[in-house]
Amino acid sequence: MMIEKREDTPEQRAAPLLPVAILGSVVLAITVYLFVGSMLLDEDENGDATMEPTAHEQPAGG
Repeated sequence: MMIEKREDTPEQRAAPLLPVAILGSVVLAITVYLFVGSMLLDEDENGDATMEPTAHEQPAGG
C-alpha cells in the first residue's frame, strides 16, 4: 500500500528552531542546576578543617 501525495498541498518542512530551542533549554537547565547545587555545597565547607597525619601514621622510609 503506497501513500499518495496530493499535488495541491504544499510540501511540509521541519522547523529547525524547535529542536535547537529544546536543546538550549535543557543545557541551560542543567547548568543552572549544577551551579545552584555547587553553591549550596560550598556553604558547608567554611568550617571544615583538614587533619594531617601524625608522625606514627606516616609511612617509614620517607
